[in-house]
Amino acid sequence: RVLFRSLFGKDTYRFEFRGGPALQYVMEKRSAAAWKAGADVRFSYVNQLTPRVGFKLEPSYQRIANAYNRLAADALLTIRF
Repeated sequence: RVLFRSLFGKDTYRFEFRGGPALQYVMEKRSAAAWKAGADVRFSYVNQLTPRVGFKLEPSYQRIANAYNRLAADALLTIRF
């Protein structure tokens, strides 16, 4: 997997791009089992609001040949104790 990271504003927020190949063993009733290749791509926006509180927004896409597609978006709020 490859990661690209860019920091802005004295490390208060950053953008990240991660992507790479995916491999999955697929066994379906209609066809023979096989290894299938695909891709996994994620883009993140991370904002450190305060030294203890952070926010992250991360859309992602995963695909394994014609067997599996997934599009998702996560939003996280973190608080350090």
